[in-house]
Amino acid sequence: MGVAVHAGGWIVVLYGALNALPKDVLEAAQVDGASAWRTMWHVKLPMVRTYVAFVLISSFASGSQVFVEPTVLSTSAPGQISPTWSVNQLAYVYATQDGDFGKAAALSLAMLGVGVLAAWIVITRTRMYATHSPTHGE
Repeated sequence: MGVAVHAGGWIVVLYGALNALPKDVLEAAQVDGASAWRTMWHVKLPMVRTYVAFVLISSFASGSQVFVEPTVLSTSAPGQISPTWSVNQLAYVYATQDGDFGKAAALSLAMLGVGVLAAWIVITRTRMYATHSPTHGE
């Protein structure tokens, strides 16, 4: 359900990024004899890396916030899906049913930490904020 909801946004972002690539750069790669695969890997992907990083970070963020989907599915199949199926649901149960706000807050902060760490890894690995284009040998 989550993939179906967000895939359209990913497609629009990446399609727009690929359409905005300078045609002269792509033609130069073709004139130099680069195959479609080499053009994608060595020309297009480095030029759209910030958009790929954005899609990865937003996908991870939305994927780690699973709450609505199991809740909706549990109404159509009672007893089949646990009310604590996702981490968000578990934090919700701690806060609302158990009254243990400390556990709910700790779980929420742990999820925040994992999300920030994952975003930091994507940003550093993709060099999302690099001010110059990558070259071989860096």
